[in-house]
Amino acid sequence: MRGSEDFGHYLKQIPGALFLLVNGEEYPPIHAEQFDFPDDEIETAVEIFMAVLKGADIPVGEEKSL
Repeated sequence: MRGSEDFGHYLKQIPGALFLLVNGEEYPPIHAEQFDFPDDEIETAVEIFMAVLKGADIPVGEEKSL
């Protein structure tokens, strides 16, 4: 599992966080020819993002100034 080493450059400019949503070791890597995005993982990602927004007390659909 590898994250983006470029993401650190963004964090130098603005506060942020990075999380990875993975499908397990038996699933082909994202850049493999056999990779097929598992659509059912979208729901998991949305749940994570919603929990982060609620925990940060940021109303959904509104912008927050940095």
